[in-house]
Amino acid sequence: MVQEESVKLEYKLKSGEILEYKTNIESNNDYNDGEKNVQQQSLVEMIMEQKAAMLELDGTAAIEVTIKSGSVKVNGKEEALPNVGQKISMLMRKNGEIIKTSVDIPFTQPSLPEQLVRIGDRWEGESIINLPQKPEPLIIKYYYTFSGFENFLGYHCAVIKIDSPETKIKLDENVFQTLKANGETLFAYKEGKLIKSEVTTIAHIQAPNIVLNTLSKLKIEILKSAPPLIGMSEEAFIAR
Repeated sequence: MVQEESVKLEYKLKSGEILEYKTNIESNNDYNDGEKNVQQQSLVEMIMEQKAAMLELDGTAAIEVTIKSGSVKVNGKEEALPNVGQKISMLMRKNGEIIKTSVDIPFTQPSLPEQLVRIGDRWEGESIINLPQKPEPLIIKYYYTFSGFENFLGYHCAVIKIDSPETKIKLDENVFQTLKANGETLFAYKEGKLIKSEVTTIAHIQAPNIVLNTLSKLKIEILKSAPPLIGMSEEAFIAR
């Protein structure tokens, strides 16, 4: 197989274009305080619609995300997702960096590299997490590797391996938390779209007489893509 040339990883949103994603968040908690052991399994499923409403000249996009449907299941008992219908507005740069949002998100997502990449290239990113009990935000390091190409759902995707080594955090006196994560993202670099992403996070909290272990799996996968609205060209949405 002939190795492809270097590629640019950046979002190429089109004004009026609608993308739908299915998001699953699976979580397994194991709590032990020496007297009792409590296990809880939960699964949140959502269908989210993403629409680019406006594009700036530098490629920054105004995006509206709507939670169209969803459910939450805890230990086998299913309920409707309470925030169905919620709309979230945000501004996102071409590299995926969220610079403004209408909802207070406790973390920031790592961004794509500015430079062209070839198979085997590696880059770093940071996710900033705001913890209510700590005045300063926590910075989690992520390491990404462009590992190859894969065809998925009709898209030719760059495969990006994700790794966040174990980070130890002091939450309070004699209370510590460790976090580590790994996963994989499929990014359609020609279309500039996230196609699929799966990330597993392992968290461990240790306090006097208390241990809490959490295994979380986040999966996002594109469902469909709709073209821009008829009669509205991309230039009509660009802010001058």
